[in-house]
Amino acid sequence: MMNFPNRFFVSQTDVVYLTQTTMKLTPKITKAINLAATLHDGQERKGDGLPYIVHPVSVALILMDYTDDEDVIIAGILHDTIEDTSYTGDQMEKVFGSHVTELVLDVTEKDKDLPWQQRKDDYLKHLLTSCHESKLICAADKLHNLQSMLEAFQKFGEKALEKFNAPVDKKLWFYKECLKIFKNDKDMSNGIIEAIESVLKDLKALDQPEPKRKILFIECENEKCGFGVEFKHENETFFFCKDCKFGVNVSSDQLDDLNHMCGSCKKKMERYDLYDEDNVCPICNDMIGVCFEYKKTG
Repeated sequence: MMNFPNRFFVSQTDVVYLTQTTMKLTPKITKAINLAATLHDGQERKGDGLPYIVHPVSVALILMDYTDDEDVIIAGILHDTIEDTSYTGDQMEKVFGSHVTELVLDVTEKDKDLPWQQRKDDYLKHLLTSCHESKLICAADKLHNLQSMLEAFQKFGEKALEKFNAPVDKKLWFYKECLKIFKNDKDMSNGIIEAIESVLKDLKALDQPEPKRKILFIECENEKCGFGVEFKHENETFFFCKDCKFGVNVSSDQLDDLNHMCGSCKKKMERYDLYDEDNVCPICNDMIGVCFEYKKTG
């Protein structure tokens, strides 16, 4: 057995540090990490922009929680090398043997040129007949992808999700279909299934359409005037300076905390409350009608 390396180089400028753990690494696992770091050098993860090597190493660390099979862990480290680099199955077999190579090929998408949906449909069909070890590698891969998606969304918001190669709802559909297959594997650890379910639950909100804001629009009854006010919430009120023709929406719970003076002329602004039918238009002095119901806007 070899001691766990304190660090390994992803490129000349990027260094990925791995947390010390209680597990032991064999020379072959260490060799696989170093090879993956070299092959994925310069590649970045979608969403968070981290060096790609973070992913295969994370997959290996997840696998180490559920198996002691060295070949499975190595295949987890190398699972994207044939698909995303120039490395070949023949090269892999010479270094790591036929079993590792078979596992990696089993979780590799066969034709990257096909449309996304067709590739995923083909992958799911193949996964149904894959061996337990391949399903376990796939589960660790999907778990880390889901964790990364959640972290990217929490850190960067929706912009991070725009970098993925498919809409979020499509990706979540794919992961849920994979989960169904994992659940039908009687040898699959319940722990990893529960971990995937937990992250999917946290991501559930991303699979829902964005609720549109409700806005109440009040306008002057004089069509030639054109004055109107949008209220984003029912508990808002509106202050307007007639001299400067400047207005501001204020939440009702902030009324006591604000000095409603015009920032330009320093005069007191006139208050217009929602649903007050006696309000007079500050522009033309005609009545303001609360004539629009709540409407959905983008």
